[in-house]
Amino acid sequence: MEKYIITNGCSFTRQHRRIGINGTSDDFINDTRGQWRWSHHIKDIYQDANVINLGCPTNDNQVIALSTMDMVNKLLKEGILPSNILVITQWSESARNSFFISHEVSEVYGSELKYKDTHENAYAHVSAYLDKCDKNVGKNGYFIQSGGYSYNHVLYDVVDIFDKQGEYISPESKLITYFTNILLLQNFLKLHNIDSISFNLSYNLNEVGGTNTFSETYNKIINKNIFKGRYDNPYVQSLFNLIDIDSMWLHTDEDTNNGGITEWAIKTFDKEVDEQLFMEHDIANPNSVPNFDEWVLMNDKINEYPYGHVSEQMNRKFVKTILNKKIEKYLDIK
Repeated sequence: MEKYIITNGCSFTRQHRRIGINGTSDDFINDTRGQWRWSHHIKDIYQDANVINLGCPTNDNQVIALSTMDMVNKLLKEGILPSNILVITQWSESARNSFFISHEVSEVYGSELKYKDTHENAYAHVSAYLDKCDKNVGKNGYFIQSGGYSYNHVLYDVVDIFDKQGEYISPESKLITYFTNILLLQNFLKLHNIDSISFNLSYNLNEVGGTNTFSETYNKIINKNIFKGRYDNPYVQSLFNLIDIDSMWLHTDEDTNNGGITEWAIKTFDKEVDEQLFMEHDIANPNSVPNFDEWVLMNDKINEYPYGHVSEQMNRKFVKTILNKKIEKYLDIK
């Protein structure tokens, strides 16, 4: 019986295309090697598994939960047994949001999606995961996404919804939304007896997150971010009490007990062996600075923060050292 692994997340899971608009859940292995993420490496390492990648850039946690449930439901309807489905979720930043835009609303605000639009930002901050990459793209509506609340490049006027929402967002409201989406997916999977594991892009559990910081010589310094295990706000705490925290992987070291793949990558990066920490430090590009320390210093000189998407090398390391236990147990690899 074929084994399925459903993966989902934001651009830390897939960056090259958008599901339903210009990409599918199974064409990800054709992405350029430099944009391979952990899901790509699962497919490359465990080739007997049928890996489905629903990740898209700017995905928020609502779209991640909804699109995952839809794919699980499709497999179950096809007769796939729950024991032959494993779900691995990369949760995005808790601050991200999405809002559903109906086709009628998109017409009113001149925000319709155009099929095969060649503009480089044609589909920025858009999710239409139920579409089929054809001329009907967006005809049933789509989700507009906040991303990191920097969207001057977004072509759709409806994105201004986040300017209005942003005035009312608080650390507590972010956590309530984050936990609600986790619960939605966790409870759905438990209802159908489907095994899962999830992890965060970065710090999500604390009301005030931490920012990764580097010294000029890059000595793996990150801001301390210790989650105390409880919340002062009763609305947040009530939701946290319902979370199955044991099904989530959290990076733990002397600086944090709630790190994500980003903190893990920073702390386990070996300059001599791994060479590339972030995708944005493109060592395959002949015009790039090949030495990591030089790249950090170069960014310092132009006041750019040396940070980015976890590199394909470190994503492979993440699969082989963190996710491998769960996957190999599921695949019954001795």
